[in-house]
Amino acid sequence: MAARLLCGVTLCLTICVTTPVVRVALQIDGHGTGHAQRSNQTSQAGVNSDNASCFYLCTCKGSVANCSYSYGGLTFVPALPKKIKHLIFTFNNLTSIPDESFFDNVTRLITIDLQSNGLEYLHPQAFTHLTKLQKLRLDYNNGLNYSLLRAVFSATNIKRLYMRGLDLGPIPDDFFHRTPPLRLMVIDFSENRLQRVNFSVFAHLRYLTELSLSSSEVTYTTPGSMPSLNRLDLSSNALLRLPESCRNGSSLFPRLNLLDLEENSLSDFSSHICLPTLGSLLVGKNRMSTIKTDTFGKDRFPALVHLSLASMEPIATIQRFAFRNPSLQTMSLMYCTIAFSDVTIDPDSFAGLPNLKLLQVSHNLGSYIPDEKFSRLFGTLTSLEKLYMGSFGLQSVNRNTFSTLTRLQTLFLYRNKLTEIPDGTFDSFQNLTELNFNDAQIQTIRESTFSQATRNRLQRVDFSGNPLLCDCDLLWFQDWFLTSPALFQHSYRNYTCSNLPHTLLASFTLNTQMCFLSRETYQFIIATVTIFIALLSAVSAFYQWRWHIRLLLYESFRGRGEFRRRLRLETGSFDFDVFVSYTKNDLWWVREHLMPELEGRLGLKLCVHERDFLPGNNIVDNIVDCVR
Repeated sequence: MAARLLCGVTLCLTICVTTPVVRVALQIDGHGTGHAQRSNQTSQAGVNSDNASCFYLCTCKGSVANCSYSYGGLTFVPALPKKIKHLIFTFNNLTSIPDESFFDNVTRLITIDLQSNGLEYLHPQAFTHLTKLQKLRLDYNNGLNYSLLRAVFSATNIKRLYMRGLDLGPIPDDFFHRTPPLRLMVIDFSENRLQRVNFSVFAHLRYLTELSLSSSEVTYTTPGSMPSLNRLDLSSNALLRLPESCRNGSSLFPRLNLLDLEENSLSDFSSHICLPTLGSLLVGKNRMSTIKTDTFGKDRFPALVHLSLASMEPIATIQRFAFRNPSLQTMSLMYCTIAFSDVTIDPDSFAGLPNLKLLQVSHNLGSYIPDEKFSRLFGTLTSLEKLYMGSFGLQSVNRNTFSTLTRLQTLFLYRNKLTEIPDGTFDSFQNLTELNFNDAQIQTIRESTFSQATRNRLQRVDFSGNPLLCDCDLLWFQDWFLTSPALFQHSYRNYTCSNLPHTLLASFTLNTQMCFLSRETYQFIIATVTIFIALLSAVSAFYQWRWHIRLLLYESFRGRGEFRRRLRLETGSFDFDVFVSYTKNDLWWVREHLMPELEGRLGLKLCVHERDFLPGNNIVDNIVDCVR
């Protein structure tokens, strides 16, 4: 049956073809194997809690008997309780089913698992008596060939046939041609060497709904009608082009719902496609470097719901409306090395997806996307409920980053370059229940980052692997972390303090007195005190040396420039003509000789300390007044 797997850590969108497996506990009771002979009598040597009549080399639980891993000690099928409908008979070195009575002890079986036994021979009527057999596994018995495998069809009601890893070549044209027609619904040819596949080989299987041809070296296919096929797995082959799906305007696969073409060599999807019911398409790990407009549009895939292009070789170009399809609900472009900032990635690449609910773009190159382009790329996805954008190169987020995605429930932003989350970034998302920021570069998560209403809505949060600074601002987060173990599901050891070596978030402690004031308040106080001390020191120094500074300034600016000096001389606006600087010992000479000569004979006015300085003024002030 088909199953979707969303992976992650990395949460990857994957669809694979699997088969249901009945799990049973294998118990060997320790008795010697001896040389057991086929018998219709039930051995009493082995006893288990579920069924005391189970053969001693087997384990019975409910309707399942597990008789595996005897490695040659069990070469026949023993009698088992009537309630047993499913037999697991693997790894027993059962090289041959020699006759048609081999399964006579268990004719009521519905399923048989014979894989990994080294089978080399099947009697042509080996399964004739198994009239109720519906499922048979012959995987990894590479001694079998198509001629021997025809014996399987002696079980006329078989519906599920698994032939994985048998080293088979191309399927013979008449292999499934039987009268009456076979009722096969599921066939697994995986891990063979089919090389080429002619779908007409399956034309007689009108009930066939699931076909797996993965890992079988298939290089090309020949078209053929398969009207009932629901799931087709062609992954891990060497296909260069899509299998033909049209004939005369009609679909060769009118009911196909899942097509797996992952890990081939496909580079182009331009061929005509007739898949009217295809709901899931997997084409990752191919060589598609350019996705053109409407490559996955409604006209080509009218019923497409799930699309995976994960791990594609670097996608260099995505044209406008490349994925335009109103039916598309989930899409994965994980690990495609898409540089979304490049001009070759159109801003409207994701336009025309009104019903897309899940988008996986993790592990691509989202650094340096302009805000306007980011908004056009993802802002139109208004129905999006789950967005996986891990390891995307995001450097910041804010209230506007995802503001149009109002239905968002799950957001994965792990391994980005985010250093902080602005307050209230996610408070407007009324449906958001899961946030993942693990392995980013976030150091502080403030209490104001998430409102109380947002915290109450969240059901799962992951901040593991971030370099958290364990300080007063993180105490509230520590309390939230410790009181909500179901919310934070990662190991405690993934939450560590980057500033306290070998210390876990859960165990760091601080003196509560240190946390009375916020870090911003402490920073403001320290800055204010520092500025005040600096200003006080500057004022004190200026006051102490004020006159020296004044004189220096005067000397620096007085008479600067020849023009100013000439101008002052021409205007003659001076109180004194000469300032006389002298020592007290020279005062007599100044009075008796200098003053009479300069003032008396030459008519100059001298500024003399003892005569012209104003009493009570500072000496420097008097000097400045004289020379000004």
